[in-house]
Amino acid sequence: MERKNIGVILAHSVMEYHGNLLNGIISQAKSLGYNALVFSLFSLSDELSPHQLGEENIYRLINFEKLDGIVLVDVSFWAADMRRRVVEFIKKNFHGPVICPNSSNPFDFHNECIEEMKTFSVMTEHLITDHGMKKIYCLTGFKDNPLAEQRLASYRYAMEKHGLEVKDSYIFYGDFWENSAKQLAADIAEGRVERPEAIVCGNDSMALSLTNSLIEKGIIVPDDIAVTGYDAVSEAYENIPSIMTYKVSYATLGAKCVCELHRILTGEKAEQIFTSEGNIVVGESCGCKKNMAAAKEFSKMISDKRNREELIHSSGMIERLTVAKDLEQCLIYISEHLYLLPTISGLAICFDDKWNTFSETDSEYTSCGYSENVHMRLYYNMQRSDLYDDEFPSAEMVPPVMREEEPYCVYFVPMHFGDRCFGYIAIKYNSDSESHDKVLRTWVKSINTALEYLRVKDRFNIINKRLYIGSIRDALTGIYNRQGYKQFSKEIFAKAKEKHKKLLIIVVDLDRLKYINDTFGHTEGDNAITVVAQALQSSSGNSEKCARTGGDEFVIIGYYDYADEAPEFYRQRIEGYLARYNAISLKDYSVEASIGSFCGYADDFSSVDECYAIADKLMYQSKTERRKRRTD
Repeated sequence: MERKNIGVILAHSVMEYHGNLLNGIISQAKSLGYNALVFSLFSLSDELSPHQLGEENIYRLINFEKLDGIVLVDVSFWAADMRRRVVEFIKKNFHGPVICPNSSNPFDFHNECIEEMKTFSVMTEHLITDHGMKKIYCLTGFKDNPLAEQRLASYRYAMEKHGLEVKDSYIFYGDFWENSAKQLAADIAEGRVERPEAIVCGNDSMALSLTNSLIEKGIIVPDDIAVTGYDAVSEAYENIPSIMTYKVSYATLGAKCVCELHRILTGEKAEQIFTSEGNIVVGESCGCKKNMAAAKEFSKMISDKRNREELIHSSGMIERLTVAKDLEQCLIYISEHLYLLPTISGLAICFDDKWNTFSETDSEYTSCGYSENVHMRLYYNMQRSDLYDDEFPSAEMVPPVMREEEPYCVYFVPMHFGDRCFGYIAIKYNSDSESHDKVLRTWVKSINTALEYLRVKDRFNIINKRLYIGSIRDALTGIYNRQGYKQFSKEIFAKAKEKHKKLLIIVVDLDRLKYINDTFGHTEGDNAITVVAQALQSSSGNSEKCARTGGDEFVIIGYYDYADEAPEFYRQRIEGYLARYNAISLKDYSVEASIGSFCGYADDFSSVDECYAIADKLMYQSKTERRKRRTD
């Protein structure tokens, strides 16, 4: 019986919150015998740019027929339009159970949540009960964002529980990032907003920015205004002052989601492997003393993370990749930089069929979805990486070499440049507690940039080659032009000398071209020129080259162990071709040519021009004799 798969769909998975949530989802899924397939992009925006389309395309890799249930982390899609697109895509293609963790608007899907009315309210209650504060503001996230509204409601709940007033002027919608916090600090410092006793922030990013911005403006934290955060990101412990925050057990939430999917799918209740709701992490920003043990632990974690981030920036990875002459060399260079991802146990780079397709308009590429088959070109597994060219259906999603007998988890991230799909990368981690970070994001961006550089270089080379060929080819006949003849005739002459071979030059001049043009028109003149070119090509062997060196002048040149009769042999072949053409052409004129030749060892001459002059002289002698015999 084939093992069931749980799909996890989220965005911007480098956040610590997502890592903790995924830990719970993956660990619980494996414990119940499910595979976990995680689909995530690195950046998201309300602006539907080519880059954003390229990022979102990873969701079109999902084969919903292979999923038994989905965990949709809709709160990770802070861009409302993008969240709507993803939800509509799932509703259209999937009819199984979908769980939305911590969603205030689960879009007709099932919702599992941590009691943030309990956990986020702890921060407000701490300020009230431990510090005796009453005038407390709330800086939450975007208006109508599920997380922002939940945390605002939790703040209200704590304030009302203790009989404290919540005025509209106490509430500030922000951005879950730095700018809104900086603006609030400026408004307070400049008197546009009345000073509170404390401000509870919807996450640590805003708490950090608010704390530091207030201090910059001369307002002491916590003496003048206390600040609290939420989510317990590692930077909160390192800040001066450290941020009073709450470490939510999002692993518990992730485990709850999987247990609920299991109940819906099987009717059985599962034992949840994570149960803790979380805990306060004491910091100085509210007036408490710093938790030194926690600070020391997280200081090391921050140091390790920064060292890895610095390592990838100083590794020269992008510079190395962009000098690769072809895809194989690029993949070798990529494998040499896998040391930058020490938490990864498996990685496969899979290419779309059209990732490097050449077209005149540069428009024939995959931008929506993936080709029917993809090619795994590089696979890494526990310290060893190898190049492959294994084709498999993209509907399978997981490369065959990554499928295991025991339950496993695979992450999928997009490879693209703009909206041009290159393929995707499938990733396995050493443990369930590991997930994407900024190093991986930079690593993948370097690959995307290098592949685009390689693609553009290939395209440039093709165009350049076509331009070069066009510059040495005659546009009318397709054979080489005078410039082409000048170039390769010297090479042939040199090789004939070097290898002590005979040099053959056949000079051909189309008879009566002016008469044909004046009497029957230039279209017929072009036809006559083309017929002579075809006669030369038909009469030449693989070792000779043909060229049109003037309006009615042509040449064959080559080097070989020619017999003494070679010039006569070529003359007969050319004249025979023209005779056969004239017999069936039904034209009012005949296509005829004068021919002269040279066949001898190049050692006796200083340049190819000397040999050509001999053949050219004989051709003119022939032309003069033919003109005398002609009656018309």
